[in-house]
Amino acid sequence: MPIARPPDKQADLIHKWAAPLTPNDTVSVEDGDSCVSIQWGKVLGIFEPGEHRLPAQIPDGVELWFCTTRRIFGTKFGGDVSAGHSAFGEFSFGVTSPHLLVAHVAGMGSAEGMTDYVKAAVMRGLKHAFGVMPLNPATLGDAQDLAKERINAELEPLGVKFSGFGMMNVN
Repeated sequence: MPIARPPDKQADLIHKWAAPLTPNDTVSVEDGDSCVSIQWGKVLGIFEPGEHRLPAQIPDGVELWFCTTRRIFGTKFGGDVSAGHSAFGEFSFGVTSPHLLVAHVAGMGSAEGMTDYVKAAVMRGLKHAFGVMPLNPATLGDAQDLAKERINAELEPLGVKFSGFGMMNVN
């Protein structure tokens, strides 16, 4: 049985293969993905795009996780950033180290909520920036740069990199 990310899971940042693994099965990894092999929280290896054959013997506890490696654009965010001010817009981000993200997510037992975690990190970064800088059109670019630094400080240890804001409205 070929192992591949299911079509209905293509938009997910990360997806755990749910079916049992069978020796000598083929793992098919599409462009823009990696597949991380993990056992009890320890990364065993990474399958890059292409076709790969599983070994003849598969140890107990091995899991396969498909992870998007392409940049994700147009992720929406919004909420309060300082007293009486809100920010709404879109941002882009990507997974730079699938093995770090998968090890983190596998330790939690679920990939649910990873994109929401990234959105929350963006809001924390913006709240920090607007808490340090006055909120006005002249400082908006500097505030975005400060927020980006703060966001990446939180996300990079998870193997995720915040790329930037595509559009942002602050009122």
